[in-house]
Amino acid sequence: MANKLRSLLFLLVFLLLAAPYSSGKVVEEKSITREADPVIVTGNKLMKFLGKHKDKLRLYARKDGDLIPIPYQIDELTPEDEYAFTNGEEAVEDTDKGLIDDNDELVFMARDTGERVSPESWPPGNLGGMEIEVIDSLNGNKGWAYLLEFPEPPERSEVDYISMDLSGGIYRIKARNYCLDNAEYPPNAFRPTVTLITPAAGGDNTDIYDSPRQRTTVSVLFFTVHKDEKDIKTKITAFIDGPVRIINKNEIKLRLFWRIWVPTPGSVTKLYYSHYDLPTNLHFPIALDKKASTRLRVSFDLVDSAIGYKFYNSHNPIPVVIDGVMSPEEKALNLSYPDWNVVTGNHGTQINRFTFPQRLLGKDHRLYYMDDSKLPDPPEMVRGQIGHAGFDVDLTGAKSGVYPLVYHVYYPEDFEIGDEVNYLNILDHPLAIVVR
Repeated sequence: MANKLRSLLFLLVFLLLAAPYSSGKVVEEKSITREADPVIVTGNKLMKFLGKHKDKLRLYARKDGDLIPIPYQIDELTPEDEYAFTNGEEAVEDTDKGLIDDNDELVFMARDTGERVSPESWPPGNLGGMEIEVIDSLNGNKGWAYLLEFPEPPERSEVDYISMDLSGGIYRIKARNYCLDNAEYPPNAFRPTVTLITPAAGGDNTDIYDSPRQRTTVSVLFFTVHKDEKDIKTKITAFIDGPVRIINKNEIKLRLFWRIWVPTPGSVTKLYYSHYDLPTNLHFPIALDKKASTRLRVSFDLVDSAIGYKFYNSHNPIPVVIDGVMSPEEKALNLSYPDWNVVTGNHGTQINRFTFPQRLLGKDHRLYYMDDSKLPDPPEMVRGQIGHAGFDVDLTGAKSGVYPLVYHVYYPEDFEIGDEVNYLNILDHPLAIVVR
């Protein structure tokens, strides 16, 4: 009989911890409408939990009358401020072995914030918590989440926005809004040869892309060298695969000539459910020639399934139609370097940005655009250039050193022309965070 009572008591406690909580007072309604922004709270703002083990914490938000667990992850950083990668041949363990410290990162999405509530709404059995207020820096709109500690933590949210698979030597990403893989060119993990936009982002899993391009012409001393994406090898040596983001540590090699490959500065890549950032760290051991041109072009080429798509950007707000033939409107495009590019159609939308350090400002940067299905651009998977758009960066005369450049790619939901601002704000107007 005593065993049955203990079992019943255990079941009741489990049901209480697993159930949503609707008690307590709503102090303020959620007003923030931004969704795709990641919310990153560093450990130095989580004073109450410093020295606590991250596995004892859970994150909640109140939605539709219930306090529910929301997807999050806590990524640890080493004392050297490098991520403690949990998987891969270069995985490392943080020295504190899971205890929260100043430089760790709590990460969740703005879309998952909820109403502001009183502590009476918090689940029973918690040992205390902290309120995280997320503020749109443009209009002051807000949303809230609650990080709580438990002696025996309840179940986490079942939502997993993004996952990664490296089986068979192929790099595969499956996210809420997009899917990527490099099956046609395994040596370069970040040359996706298949890109699908999912129904969540207004797509239908049709591959409209040839492959991303990276072309470099480098002039130094008396030599001019041409490199393309097949001259780059990228290997993922360590990674974190959480429900909110994936972080990859990349080993990059550049073909010097023939079969001679040399290492270049590695990078760390972060991928979220609607977007990802691809760093390109250029290293010039000596200054580049000031009189001969050095340029870098990064771009996306499309295929026949994108016929009928539209292109526009920050300097060309009136969309032009992509059809494989350069129209008068396309020939008249403003080729000034764009802050962003958009291609949009019935298989989904992609927004691109390419950012570079301030020491490259003032140079002859340009838009690259070509819509000619008969004009080759080797190496390519599909001959011709259809709505081929990107960023042509001038590196002429660059001084020696490392130049961090980042390619930003977004796959928006429910997109209409003009909605790109919602994704540009991720960089241009970051969220503000207040932790209590």
